[in-house]
Amino acid sequence: MKRDLQALRDAVADADLKTQRDRIVTLVQQEVGYHFSRLAEMQEKMQMLDGKVGELSERDDREQMHTCLGQLQNALDSKAEARDLVSMRRAYQREIKALL
Repeated sequence: MKRDLQALRDAVADADLKTQRDRIVTLVQQEVGYHFSRLAEMQEKMQMLDGKVGELSERDDREQMHTCLGQLQNALDSKAEARDLVSMRRAYQREIKALL
């Protein structure tokens, strides 16, 4: 009878340990699952931010391109203006020479 009682106590203790282990495993799985879901959220946010950085970079590149094109147009206009002034100066010089 004592052996049966001890065997019963051992069985109950083993069952309690298994139950505790199962609870611990469940808690660990929940915690790991939570961290994986947070990691997935963070990766999604990082992808979104990467996309926004790409958009901003493209926008900045376009703005710089427009600025450079404007500067180039101004330089071309100035060059054409300078050519016109040189042509006018030569024409005036020819007229002055003709008058002399």
